[in-house]
Amino acid sequence: MGNSGADATNTNAATEYVGIGAVGIPNTFDGTIGNRQTVISATGTAKNLFVTISSALGSSSDSLVFTVMNGPTAVLSCTFNSADNGSGQTSPTACSSAGVGAGVATFTAGDLITLRVVSANSPAARTARWGLQYTIP
Repeated sequence: MGNSGADATNTNAATEYVGIGAVGIPNTFDGTIGNRQTVISATGTAKNLFVTISSALGSSSDSLVFTVMNGPTAVLSCTFNSADNGSGQTSPTACSSAGVGAGVATFTAGDLITLRVVSANSPAARTARWGLQYTIP
């Protein structure tokens, strides 16, 4: 299936959700997971979540955690922090799930997928872009 991605600006709320590669799902963050979930149409695996943000975090306690969700379950993630050493963080403005935990998540047709972002210390809103590799056997 290849890569799917988009970009949106978070509002710096504590927890927000955005759709992944869905036609008809608004490409904006929302505080309710059900408003941004996309139905998986074919069983497969997801890996290589890659996220960029428009600017580095400033405050020493700022962080952003981007997580692919399968329904209510977290399956892939990467973390930005102001020390530039978050889980999977490759630069002040990029992170990847590659090499973090299992690194691969299995989805079944009918599962619900979304991207969650959790912020700590209310960092300023910024634009995020993401991609995800989804493979159908």
